[in-house]
Amino acid sequence: MDSGLADKINSLSRLPQSDKDRLIEGLIQGGYHGAETALPELSIFRPRNIQNIDAYRYSVSNDTLYYIGDHNRKHHALFFDDQGKIEFNSRYYCTHLVNFLQLIDQALFLIEESNISSATNIGENFVAIEKWFLSYGHFQDELFSINDFMQQMNLFGKATGFLDYPTDSHLDTENFKFNTNYQILDRAVFGESSLNAYTFGDGILKLRGLTLIENHITSPNFHRFPSSVSSKARLAALGSGESTGPEKVFITRSSSYRDIGNKDEAEAFFADQGFLIVNPEDISIIELIRVLANVKYVGMYFGSAMTNMIYMPKGTKVHVIQAKSYLHEGLEIWQNILKEYNIDLNVHKASDENVVDIEMLKALAFS
Repeated sequence: MDSGLADKINSLSRLPQSDKDRLIEGLIQGGYHGAETALPELSIFRPRNIQNIDAYRYSVSNDTLYYIGDHNRKHHALFFDDQGKIEFNSRYYCTHLVNFLQLIDQALFLIEESNISSATNIGENFVAIEKWFLSYGHFQDELFSINDFMQQMNLFGKATGFLDYPTDSHLDTENFKFNTNYQILDRAVFGESSLNAYTFGDGILKLRGLTLIENHITSPNFHRFPSSVSSKARLAALGSGESTGPEKVFITRSSSYRDIGNKDEAEAFFADQGFLIVNPEDISIIELIRVLANVKYVGMYFGSAMTNMIYMPKGTKVHVIQAKSYLHEGLEIWQNILKEYNIDLNVHKASDENVVDIEMLKALAFS
């Protein structure tokens, strides 16, 4: 048995002893995976009624529930009932053991201190999804899954998509200052069929009737980005006219500790090959979709920017530069996009010195 994990489990101050014992039992029987598998059985979570449709696993509750929002990015985003029992798939840290051990005491404290009698009643029948953390990629993953699920279940007009994203500048990094893109995407794919919990501030929300979609990293819908939803965004950006725009685009990024060492040299090479250099952080999502609408060749960096493949024509040839800090990550989570959009992907890995070989790039054909 992993004594370090056992010590962490036993050190939790707010988790009932019976739940600690259940996790230790799982740890003894199956190691880390055994303990993680035991998580949904803990008494702090509500019983689950799991159903399946296509790529989605989800639970349905007709009870009155409460929601502590993700306002100010304090790792809340929890649905719970009047007994303080949490909906298991509220947040990724409920379903991942290492994150659970780090954050569950804080979550239980927040729920214990919540005054549900002062909660704002937002109505009935919502569709939400297990929330990760705020990033361009994860936001779109959640947005697309909820929207596609509601289409498949014919829930538009009967239920409301439940989102939680910032609508102001209260973020901890300048790279996310153009978060109006979140609102633009929301309106483009949902119209008026969504609610953004962030707009209610720090207060607790009260609702009745919740469909909650799983979004574990092993879930079939994780990073799936159905084309049925991206087509809505493209229609909002392009209208019904023909696609126009450059055929060669390089998607850059603002300076980051995860950059390659010869970033300027690499981008100068692509510019010399006729690529338009675009930074999505400097333009709206509508402008970005228009830029990518007619591309044949795209260069970009490994990471969340790869989400932008969903706005490219099917069959686009994409060259991804993978910095040293990303070399431990594979393409597994991108397979759904590559298949859905028929992307011709080529990955160029940085060396141990964190530089990409420009001579190797010169051998590429862009015509």
